[in-house]
Amino acid sequence: MNLEDFFISEYEKLKEENKRLKEDNASLNRKIAELPNPSETASPIDARIVSVNIEAVKVCCASSWTLQSNCFKDKPSSYLEEKKADIANAEKWSAEGYMKPLDVKRERFAAVVAVKVLGNERKYLVRDNCEIEKLYDSTLNMWCPSGQEAELIGKAKKMLLEEMDRAIERLKEKEAKESVE
Repeated sequence: MNLEDFFISEYEKLKEENKRLKEDNASLNRKIAELPNPSETASPIDARIVSVNIEAVKVCCASSWTLQSNCFKDKPSSYLEEKKADIANAEKWSAEGYMKPLDVKRERFAAVVAVKVLGNERKYLVRDNCEIEKLYDSTLNMWCPSGQEAELIGKAKKMLLEEMDRAIERLKEKEAKESVE
């Protein structure tokens, strides 16, 4: 095969490939033309009002550091142990620091709005001044439906007990060091 025959064979190959690519392109164009007009189909973004004038609850629980440094500042470990025994009344404990060890906040919101984007849905609480807060499902330190209050308080008390154990342990270590000195 000489150089001229080589270029002719390459030209024929490219010509066939070009013809095949044109057919593929025409096929894709036909498929695109068959697709419905996006303005005629459902939008990938959807928002709707789920309910109006709804109450939500936020249950917060202090960490062991906050318990030791703020809530029960300068209190001995025995005081925390007494409080731990009275965990059933944790909601009623006074705020001796800047926050309560277990705090339940209730707030009324103007509406709950569900927003769906590309199949993912999230719900938001809307205040009267149009500020929004994400609505969570049974999550501590976040706004949740008020119907979950008892479950959230139970979770918070359990977590508070664990945090109190850590704080008591650290306080006992600190008291032991101080008694040695």
